[in-house]
Amino acid sequence: MTMNLELSDDIVELQSGMVTIWILGGYRVKLNNFEVHIINMRTRHIAVATVAMLKIQWIKNGRKAKRMLKPKIQEDGMHQIQLHNVDSVEVRRSNLFFTSLFQKPLRKDQIRLVIE
Repeated sequence: MTMNLELSDDIVELQSGMVTIWILGGYRVKLNNFEVHIINMRTRHIAVATVAMLKIQWIKNGRKAKRMLKPKIQEDGMHQIQLHNVDSVEVRRSNLFFTSLFQKPLRKDQIRLVIE
């Protein structure tokens, strides 16, 4: 499932287990205070996504992507995705230090999340 960073409170069906959240737009990603909460609609259990230990770079949906977050879903079912502190996320296209110094961060409407 792909979602816009500016829109939160999407409702999706998720299976129990570990879920991966990719940030699309570039390879240099700073989360700062950004958080993703996944709320089970039936039990109201909140899964807070933690930062992935291995931040893999890949191409998803034809765009640069970085695996950043790994929430653990307790039960199958419908879940609400809540994004907090969206303005604190910074994404730059290049992961190279000197190149990223001269790049402006992407606008929030250019950043997407993919939940798998």
